[in-house]
Amino acid sequence: MAFNRCPECDAYELKVYGGEHISRGNYKRYYKCSACNYHCRTIERIDWADLERRKLMAIIGWYYLHENGDLIYKRDLPGADADIRESPFAVMLWPIDPKDRSCAWQLLVEASAAGAKRERIKELAAKWSCTDKDAQHYASYIGAKLFMDGNQWCATRSDFTDLQNSPAGFGDTALDALGALCKELGWKPQKMWGATFHDLVKKEG
Repeated sequence: MAFNRCPECDAYELKVYGGEHISRGNYKRYYKCSACNYHCRTIERIDWADLERRKLMAIIGWYYLHENGDLIYKRDLPGADADIRESPFAVMLWPIDPKDRSCAWQLLVEASAAGAKRERIKELAAKWSCTDKDAQHYASYIGAKLFMDGNQWCATRSDFTDLQNSPAGFGDTALDALGALCKELGWKPQKMWGATFHDLVKKEG
């Protein structure tokens, strides 16, 4: 999964390949583009609280849902998430950890439930290879059921009994079905801490 746009060739292939602390609170980060071999480095100011958070997750940036339905990427510089939360135009935000594939799926599913532009979701799903087959791995990982029902995909929780008594989501793609289930479970976008799609899938009854 690549999320940074290369300033040289404009491809989304600019990835972090190393870094080092150069002084207290200052961090030098090295980037390389796998498409054109462009190299660059940045020096970033990171406070210690932020540094501890980075040790827990390899966050390289944030996607946020704009009120116009677009999904916009912002690099994870100190204070980036706070800026998004304070913006009156941002509806929701998601951290991006390229080492955790579930981050991409959570973003796409919840953004779909939140009403993000369908074409933008399809664009990101294609870029990250979030296919119907891959969706089945994600569904298994979070404990959801995903299967074909006629000519549509159906997504449910593990405690599914029937359509009259259990929430379910349907769609032409597995992603559409998961997004519909997310909405059916009552997930709501918010910029502070709240229940994720994964949390709602695990909650039975």
